Amino acid sequence: MKTVFEAFTQTEPCRHVQGTGLGLSISRQFARLMGGNITARSTLNQKSTFICEVLLSLVNSVDIIAPETTRTVIGLEPGQPNYRILVSDPITRNAWKTSPCPGGHPSPY
Repeated sequence: MKTVFEAFTQTEPCRHVQGTGLGLSISRQFARLMGGNITARSTLNQKSTFICEVLLSLVNSVDIIAPETTRTVIGLEPGQPNYRILVSDPITRNAWKTSPCPGGHPSPY
């Protein structure tokens, strides 16, 4: 329990568990940014309880600000390097390489 909220930490080092051990660490940071916290209680091999508390206030109305304009990328400025990007999903082991096509839109490579 001492390390459950530490980044890149998993509960059992020899067990093959999916993920990087960032979820609880990031969640606790978000809760703390909102003036709260996440705490945990656990009974070994039985149950764990996580409590998330944040400070919220009720509002009477909400002012919605419409975006000024919607921008669409139509290309790169002349002289820009030709990037090749690899996007990988370690869980499904899928990978895609993309590069800009004419007009600047990404496409499968």
